[in-house]
Amino acid sequence: MRGISAAALLLLIHGTHGGWVDSDTPAEFMTTKSLIDGSTYHLVMSDEFNVPGRDFSDGSDPMWTALDKSDDDANAAGGGSLHFYNSTTVTTTEKGELEIKSVIGQTEWEHYDVLKKKYRKITKQFRSGMVQSWNKFCFTGGIVELDMIFP
Repeated sequence: MRGISAAALLLLIHGTHGGWVDSDTPAEFMTTKSLIDGSTYHLVMSDEFNVPGRDFSDGSDPMWTALDKSDDDANAAGGGSLHFYNSTTVTTTEKGELEIKSVIGQTEWEHYDVLKKKYRKITKQFRSGMVQSWNKFCFTGGIVELDMIFP
């Protein structure tokens, strides 16, 4: 997938055809062979991320959601990490490449403390982004291919 875009995602599943295929995905990526048993896998989902200025905030994109949340597990009750996921750090560039920024600096927000059952102000030291497809596109197996460029 070299040269397609800075980030491109392909999901291929054995014996299944799907309707989540980006129309800009080149034809040569519509199938692939398993390195284990030689089975043919068919593309069911792809995203070339090639639309400039794409918004991934909650409810804005049919495939992905960029989260606004602390990078803590439920047991940490908002106090375990120094990081905050923020949807404003995820977009696509003018060239149509997915961009996830990391920003050093304090981020503050009101957090519900499940142990104390009240809201409290939380401060984290840096923020960046994450995209997920929860409740939009789910799968249990197949081949996932990702092409990306790191700085």
